[in-house]
Amino acid sequence: MELSYRSAKLFSAMFSVSAAGLSGAAPAQEMPIYHVVENGIAEKQAYQLAKGMNVDPESVDLKKLRRYGELQYLDYRGHQFVPTKFLGRGEADEERKETVVEALDFDSIAKMSPVEGAHALRQLQESLKELGKLPQAYKPEISHARFDAVDKAGNPLLSAQIDTSVALNLYAGEVPLVGPGAKISATIGADGATTRLQYANRELKHGGYVPVIGHDEAQYLCEERLLNSHAEKQFDALKVTTSMVYYAPPLELDSVQTLQPHYDCGGTAEVNGEVVHLLHELIPAADSTEYVPQVVLNAKADGREITAQIDIKGGLPPYAVDWSANNAKPLNREGTSVSYVAQQRKPNGSETVTVKVTDANGIETVVSSSLSVERKPALRSPDLIRRFGNAFSSLLHSFVPAVQAVGGVTDYGTENAVTNEFGDLEQGFINRMMSSGVTERFSWSGTNAWEQDFKASSDSSWIDNTDITFYVGHGYGGGFTFEDSSHDDGTLDYDDATGDWGDKDLEWLALLSCQVLKHDWSGMSHFDRWKQEFDGLHMLLGFHTNAYAWMSFSGEFADNLLKSSPMKVRTAWFEATDTDQPNGVVPVVMGVYGHNGESNINDYFWGKGSVGPDIRDGDIAGYWSITVY
Repeated sequence: MELSYRSAKLFSAMFSVSAAGLSGAAPAQEMPIYHVVENGIAEKQAYQLAKGMNVDPESVDLKKLRRYGELQYLDYRGHQFVPTKFLGRGEADEERKETVVEALDFDSIAKMSPVEGAHALRQLQESLKELGKLPQAYKPEISHARFDAVDKAGNPLLSAQIDTSVALNLYAGEVPLVGPGAKISATIGADGATTRLQYANRELKHGGYVPVIGHDEAQYLCEERLLNSHAEKQFDALKVTTSMVYYAPPLELDSVQTLQPHYDCGGTAEVNGEVVHLLHELIPAADSTEYVPQVVLNAKADGREITAQIDIKGGLPPYAVDWSANNAKPLNREGTSVSYVAQQRKPNGSETVTVKVTDANGIETVVSSSLSVERKPALRSPDLIRRFGNAFSSLLHSFVPAVQAVGGVTDYGTENAVTNEFGDLEQGFINRMMSSGVTERFSWSGTNAWEQDFKASSDSSWIDNTDITFYVGHGYGGGFTFEDSSHDDGTLDYDDATGDWGDKDLEWLALLSCQVLKHDWSGMSHFDRWKQEFDGLHMLLGFHTNAYAWMSFSGEFADNLLKSSPMKVRTAWFEATDTDQPNGVVPVVMGVYGHNGESNINDYFWGKGSVGPDIRDGDIAGYWSITVY
């Protein structure tokens, strides 16, 4: 089967853009491109900016600054500080790992009083202006990290702001500029000290105009991918929204020469009668092979043996190629061709091969091909047989069991329920975990990711057979979804897993999904909806708002957990959001506390710092959360 990006132009005569974000602007057939004049900030300027924000310049991440021109500073101890009391050593966990008990100091939390947002904003603006680094076009955004606590019945106990953050929402002309390469922000703690500082921006100049596709075609492209990815569980009442933005790739991609217009595509759909919010994605808007890589994909299936190859033209070479599949991890993720055996969890079905091509400007083209696969008696490929032997063929004829837990071993799992649509958004997490020797228990994607893996009695073999599980998929205040609906109804609702999470092993569950931890949904708080799932689970990590399907997020989160100067689990989640999600995306972390106030709020990943003991359902006195908005 051969597919080409934008192969079907239903609206070939329509190139106008009723550009959201261009307030009062007339529809246009073209949009500007912007050439990169300067990447980031010079080391001397970064030091001056740090001093202006009362940060010790020697505490700045020098590696990023010198290599990419990105200023990044984080006070690991003081950032989003929550007062606690040390209570001593705790009981060893179920895998005989040592624990430390800390109790929330509610009285001290209640007394915290962060600085005024106007003061923090003025300090950042003046520091930037003095250096000539204050952008010409921006809108300031002021937010706070808020600590909330309720008792076990859900009655409010405490709500307190613990810091103040300011961010500059950047623009290219009159259009929002989004991405990890467009981040200027600072956070001031309750004691008045700067706990976080980031400058990642490029100096740009107008570079002429490029023809762009219209909103109608952009919406068609979004719908095509969404509907194609849910062949087994069709979305109802799909409503796609598009708005024009410019995408700023990470500064570490120093080959970027131009920034180009994109469509920010999101929307909603009805799944099992509930309105689900779809992960956002960016689609290149330029209608020109000069600026956007054109990819032709040829893929075929022989039984469960999959082969695929691509041809690329256009855009700016060199290209980075990333293969993914909904029912298997390819044997070779890079290069212009791939071959592998689909490891499905059910006898026959479909296999979607996806390839993402990123050019030197950071412009991504994603193409997929759906294939029918069926069980065959043996592998035909001599090369695969030489590599894996007949044992691999036997494996394909049986259900793939979970790896059995081994005491004292740190482990993880991943479930990507939207592989067909977005590719392998969890791969960065997998790569980083593997590079640190963390054991993989499972990595399910596409129609191999099942709802029943998250609930009794199957969860003890899957997510609750790990220390941490990372999920990717669509969500809403009441749950999150799966492409597969043949193993339960395909939606994990808030009351589906009562008492299931953590009763065996699971400490941390991370959800890259929209609005699952929305503070208010259907008359219930996030505490009301998700509290019954906790029975040893330390933290649930998610979002109050929509989130973006950006691959760098999962790897950033894992790296924050595991690097030589590791972050607390909650800090790792918030920091990954700050650096790898657009401004305005609101992260949430939720946990429990015991009768003496003991909690896991300051957990590190195993082996990277202290971890609190499991707090079982009968020992839970209430629930806490931190939200940054």
